Amino acid sequence: MIDNFRPVTLARFRLDPARLAATAGIRWVSLRADVGDVSFDAVAQMRAWGNHAPYLPFYIGDTTAGLWLAFKLLASTAPGHYTVMQAAALAKLVEGEAVVRVERDGQRVPWDEVDTYRYSADGVTVSHRGATYHEPPRDDAWRWNNLRHLNGRYQI
Repeated sequence: MIDNFRPVTLARFRLDPARLAATAGIRWVSLRADVGDVSFDAVAQMRAWGNHAPYLPFYIGDTTAGLWLAFKLLASTAPGHYTVMQAAALAKLVEGEAVVRVERDGQRVPWDEVDTYRYSADGVTVSHRGATYHEPPRDDAWRWNNLRHLNGRYQI
């Protein structure tokens, strides 16, 4: 079972995920706000990287949360109630760990060599093991022709 209900909503419905998971012998994973009771995609982004990057209007906080919920469910082996915190899940996907504490200049990330990744208006350039790769920005037509989809719905 996977849910994205606030604890107060579950309580109003008289649902206790921990008790139900134990009674039914199932794995139940809930998405939760890291702080307080409410979290949204934009809120998770500001909590996860707000001092490093602007808000991205891509619903990445919701999409990554859904993926982490599925990963947590698949990784759990015993019946019970598990939680995924939305901003921490987004931060984990984007940054990995909170142990890298250095000032950033907005152009590079602290765990890669300088100039490994370069962004410009004509795309991104990556240097790796002596080779250089360049990818221009792609548009809807390119995505339609090159990314796996079924009638416009991306397939994983």
